[in-house]
Amino acid sequence: MHIPKENPAINEWAPSWAQFIPDEEQLQNFLNWGYFSYELKMPDGTPISDKPSKVLSLNSNICYDLNFDAFTHFEDPGNMLQWFENELNDLEKQEGSAIVLAHVPNLDECLR
Repeated sequence: MHIPKENPAINEWAPSWAQFIPDEEQLQNFLNWGYFSYELKMPDGTPISDKPSKVLSLNSNICYDLNFDAFTHFEDPGNMLQWFENELNDLEKQEGSAIVLAHVPNLDECLR
């Protein structure tokens, strides 16, 4: 079982990424599990649209073919997939939109 804040890669990159995650709850989600969301806004803080628009950033380490730890763990650390589904359902209900990011390309590496 994975433990929050026990991912060396996330811990190494957290200082660089923290500046892009203005929401404290989502920052903690990233620091714990490596995934987060935030609302897209103009530089002055106003929404970019009258409907919600978000960036959803996934922790796709499970897809990295040199992540040998992933071969022995089949759970969803931090319930990311349920979180992702909830975020998308919420946006769909509001006729919103999302930009989905993942740091490991999902071409031929993500076989699970």
